[in-house]
Amino acid sequence: MVGPERLYLAHTLQLTEAQVKVWFQNRRIKWRKHHLELTHQRLAVLKQQQMLLDETQPDVREDTNSSETDT
Repeated sequence: MVGPERLYLAHTLQLTEAQVKVWFQNRRIKWRKHHLELTHQRLAVLKQQQMLLDETQPDVREDTNSSETDT
């Protein structure tokens, strides 16, 4: 929020411009913290799913020697 908008909001809410500025700063910090926590949770779930897939699927490696033909 920039100058004129912040000034209008502060006047409407009977707050100082600084109070409105700090409120928005706090909201941004809380949002970032929450967003970071969600990202970490999603990453943990994806890692867990990948580990389960790795455990349940057989190890599929091609034997490069068996595909060669002897002459």
